[in-house]
Amino acid sequence: MPPHRLWLNGLDVDPVSQLLRLGDERLSMAGIHLTPPFGLDRDGRVAVGDTVTVGPKFGPAAGPEDDEKNRRPTGHFLEQAGRYVPILRLEDLEMDFTGIMVRLPVERDFIIRRDPRHGDCIHLLGIDSPGLTCSLAIARRVPGLLTGSNGSRSAASGCGTAGRATEFTGRRFNASGRPWPRRRGTGPCIS
Repeated sequence: MPPHRLWLNGLDVDPVSQLLRLGDERLSMAGIHLTPPFGLDRDGRVAVGDTVTVGPKFGPAAGPEDDEKNRRPTGHFLEQAGRYVPILRLEDLEMDFTGIMVRLPVERDFIIRRDPRHGDCIHLLGIDSPGLTCSLAIARRVPGLLTGSNGSRSAASGCGTAGRATEFTGRRFNASGRPWPRRRGTGPCIS
């Protein structure tokens, strides 16, 4: 199924306090994510929204125009998600837009690079949920891709001045900018 999302409106979703076991089901990813949107209230303070985005299964797409192929009806999602949110009703769900999730077919965890044709565009590729643990370290690296060593914008189509990398690839970093240690046999993503 393409990465369609559905909105869950008007219900309280309590944090899950226990690990949910799926029995004999085999999954290639972490599972369903419940994500409340964030915004600003009338006083300008950060506030959690009252709508929860529920993300069902992801599936491969042949290209950017392939967003309707194999679309499943809302009832299918209700059947699957209802096991975890029993109060969920069909009328609580609304079909939403298709999302795109980049997956790297290589050993590296993620890639951060400046677009060679559009210098003000920075691509952050393959950073999935575990990558959020290193978001502060990533945020510190991105400005360096837009500026030269003296802090001014580089006229070159690459990143910065000579000797400065145009692409950063690497392991997960923690909030202080240090790489998470790799553990033998765990694969590229350490969370």
